[in-house]
Amino acid sequence: MAELDRGERVEMMVDIYESAGAVTLQDTRPQRTGGKSGSRRPRLAALCLGLLCALLLITNILLYMHYVHGKENLDFTAERESLLSRIRNLTEERDQLKNSYQNLTEEKIQLNKTLTENYRNLHTTYIKSLAMLSHLKEWEKFGSSYYYFTSEGKTWSEARQDCRDRGADLVIINSIEEQEFINKKNKYVWIGLSDAEAEGQWKWVDGSPLTIEFWKDHEPSNTDANEDCATFNPNTQKTWNDIHCSCKAGWICEFPLIYPQEIH
Repeated sequence: MAELDRGERVEMMVDIYESAGAVTLQDTRPQRTGGKSGSRRPRLAALCLGLLCALLLITNILLYMHYVHGKENLDFTAERESLLSRIRNLTEERDQLKNSYQNLTEEKIQLNKTLTENYRNLHTTYIKSLAMLSHLKEWEKFGSSYYYFTSEGKTWSEARQDCRDRGADLVIINSIEEQEFINKKNKYVWIGLSDAEAEGQWKWVDGSPLTIEFWKDHEPSNTDANEDCATFNPNTQKTWNDIHCSCKAGWICEFPLIYPQEIH
């Protein structure tokens, strides 16, 4: 019985180990299957991450291209507006120049009309004066001018007005020959020289400055103040003297034979 019981116990132990081995074998199979599924998951995650990175890179590239394209469009728009502004400014300047040219053209036409009219009047006056001078014995020709001499006593202003009434003006002496011609007449007379406008700045009646001078020694002196008009004192080469314009003296009128030139 004891041996039988021992044998049974051995068989039971064998059965237990076999059952345990079977259970162990069944347990280890699912564990291997689970290991393969776990190794696939990191690969799938890495693939997804790579795809996301690629998409992100493509998105960045597209955004950058859109930004650059938009900036180029803005730069082009600004440049176009700048060019349009310059064109508008140039157009305005062109219009202003056209208006200025038109105004100048009108002014030129008006000026030509005025000059033409003045020339005609001057020409008519010249012809009349020349015809008058040629028939008057008291006018004497020397060089390119006619001269009228008188010993009648008048102030400088009165003498000049008399010359103007005759279509002439007080004499202007421009050369030594003209000085000698007048000196031979031996007359104490006014000449067309004055510094009434500015003391010390002697000018002829036509506004021209002195180009040649024949002042007496120590003249002009303005001794008594306001000696603003010049007289001709004959018998010496230096004959000019300054005195008060209100004094009385004879005078010389001069009418130059310079034919007026037409202005085109």
